[in-house]
Amino acid sequence: PAPFDPGVCIDENGVGWLAFGGGVDAKGRVHTEVPKIVKLGNDMLSLDSKFVSIDAPYFFEASELNYVNGTYIYTYSSDWQPRDNWDRDDIPAMSMCSMGCLTSKTPLDSKSWEFQGGFFLNAGDSGMEWCNNHTHLMEYKNERYILHHTSHSQERMKTKGGFRCMCVDYLPYSDTSFPLTKATREGV
Repeated sequence: PAPFDPGVCIDENGVGWLAFGGGVDAKGRVHTEVPKIVKLGNDMLSLDSKFVSIDAPYFFEASELNYVNGTYIYTYSSDWQPRDNWDRDDIPAMSMCSMGCLTSKTPLDSKSWEFQGGFFLNAGDSGMEWCNNHTHLMEYKNERYILHHTSHSQERMKTKGGFRCMCVDYLPYSDTSFPLTKATREGV
């Protein structure tokens, strides 16, 4: 419904990719196909493919795209709806407003995206105030991290208003395996 929260990456061939999308499904469906991915042109401004839908269960916002060892990794924030309509037995439903992940080797094939499950719990599941989240995966000096936000600032000020602060925690993910992790107050 809304083309916001873009995530961009450049693969090993120098090809740029853009993922984006936001908004909840008005009918409360698990599979909305709201987020989209598109190949960028050589100028990194134009579009070089059609928009392809990604089936990201319980999608809400915060599209992020990474490329690691030949695998495209799409992460996003899930919505706040109850999980009583989850339709898979092989992977548990991700918790409300947590981060989910899909992987693909061929991003423009909508059927190639494989749901890996929820991988990063909401701050509320970590003993902090509940808030929506945006994340970014990164590697630095052979360690893998997740950049995310919490409401630490808001908690310390004893106020409301959605004040968020940037946090960094370890996230020992592989190309297609993402352990369920939660935010810490200490970070790295």
